[in-house]
Amino acid sequence: RFGNVRLETKLAYVALLDTLLKKPVYNQENLALLKIDNPVIGQTLAILANKEVNQDKVVRYIDELIEANLIEINKKDIYIYHLD
Repeated sequence: RFGNVRLETKLAYVALLDTLLKKPVYNQENLALLKIDNPVIGQTLAILANKEVNQDKVVRYIDELIEANLIEINKKDIYIYHLD
């Protein structure tokens, strides 16, 4: 599932998971989600990648994760798919 995904995008996925575990937000159905503009995502990714990361880069990585069917965006909410 991760075969065609770039390393930076994989790190972004890990940053999303880490942020979800540390700072989850819940919707009315009690599903955990992230807000797309959550600054902790970029901060975590910068630490993981050991380089500067701005919101534009985060959005590009999120777009790649959507294309790889690893996450879903609903308005400004990020839902991470459960991997089996």
